[in-house]
Amino acid sequence: MSAIERICAIPRDFYALRDRSFYDLIEASGYREIRPTLTIEAIEATLEANPELVEPWQLWSMNKRTSGGWALGGDTERGWYVEQPFPERLPDGRPNTAVRGERRTYARLSAACADYVLSEIDSALAARDGRKSGRRP
Repeated sequence: MSAIERICAIPRDFYALRDRSFYDLIEASGYREIRPTLTIEAIEATLEANPELVEPWQLWSMNKRTSGGWALGGDTERGWYVEQPFPERLPDGRPNTAVRGERRTYARLSAACADYVLSEIDSALAARDGRKSGRRP
């Protein structure tokens, strides 16, 4: 399995294994090492070749119980999107629900999911590493 396939399989493995954290799976995938050259197009190609890896990312987005990070949504009729619902925080740390973040739209679910994979993992690592990150590089 390639590093990109391991990255795309993170939520599937998280739900299946139940003994590894999201962060453990990110680190085991080699994400940090290949991130400088990783593109939406490369992830989309992997998702197109392995469509069973898309649904676990949709479930990951729907099941999140955090106020940070990114969301994946949409449908086949209206299109798909990746958004950062609440990019700013109030002084007490709560999300500023008055400010909406960026939304990127796509015709294909695989493209939106590929963007979500990069954005969500970048955001999660930034939060874990104590960096402020609202957008992927």
